[in-house]
Amino acid sequence: MPTALAHLPDPRARRGVRHRLPVVDSAAVCAVVAGCRSYTAIAEWIDDVPAATMSALGINPDRRPSEAMVRRLLQALDPDLLTAAIGDWLTGWATITEEPATRQAIAVDGKTLRGSRSSGSTPRHVLAACDQDTSVVLASTDVDRKTNKITRFAPLLDQISDLRGTVITVDALHCQRDHVTYLSERGADWMLTVKGNQPTLHQQLAGLPWRAVLDVTREAGRGHGRREIRTLKILTVSTGIDFPHAAQAIQIRRRRHRLDQPNQIHWVRDVTYDENRSQIRTGPQVMAALRNAAIGALRITGVTNIAAANRHHARDSTRSLALLGIT
Repeated sequence: MPTALAHLPDPRARRGVRHRLPVVDSAAVCAVVAGCRSYTAIAEWIDDVPAATMSALGINPDRRPSEAMVRRLLQALDPDLLTAAIGDWLTGWATITEEPATRQAIAVDGKTLRGSRSSGSTPRHVLAACDQDTSVVLASTDVDRKTNKITRFAPLLDQISDLRGTVITVDALHCQRDHVTYLSERGADWMLTVKGNQPTLHQQLAGLPWRAVLDVTREAGRGHGRREIRTLKILTVSTGIDFPHAAQAIQIRRRRHRLDQPNQIHWVRDVTYDENRSQIRTGPQVMAALRNAAIGALRITGVTNIAAANRHHARDSTRSLALLGIT
């Protein structure tokens, strides 16, 4: 992992630097793998682990970074560059360790960092691109008060060097003609959700001859406190749809007893890492990137229970090193 982070720009002046940036970042991810939820907890993990663990990370056990140094350095990092570096590292790892899917599917989704709210400001929002097969966050970008999720769509995906052959999935907010034009220029395919924000398009799709089309699939299942029956139909679109590059229309009908299961990566961050109650005001995106790194590393190795994995790695600091390939 330190090698993957070696190209991140160091925000510090060169004079007086005692601990290299990739080393501190790797130690931070190890701490988050062990369940640490804040910059203070990360510094405490660094201060408490045995000397052998520090030496393996490349830190002199007798000159460990202070809590103030760890906090200032991590908060000063560019969160988008950190997320991209972590995403590249995890994607390369997943390609080696897992049988790749036929086509890569990337979900673009927004997340509110509720704990970043203060008395004088609203909470911070992050737009992220996540690999649907591995749950690895490939890129993220801040949605500040002067922008919105629609305008940050292209800058987000610009962080991913190659979209050719991928399938991008988005929610109804991003059913925009400009987005489709952008994805077409990048060589990607896409699946858009159409709802009331595109009333004309929604009406055109609803008017297609769905009654004459047989179900492609019909699934029934139980899980996560709900029962759902889902049917799916597909039509080739040739004329009558006023939307650029439209090729197919898909109708999905659901009958359920509860709301949809939460986004997997959001659920782990909100519940296991208690992100919604995090009191981090400065650098919440960097902390979110560190959580994504820990979750992605655990998922790639086959972990399904993140909370249990946190406890497992907290009992022995060398386990986090082994997970990240640090020897």
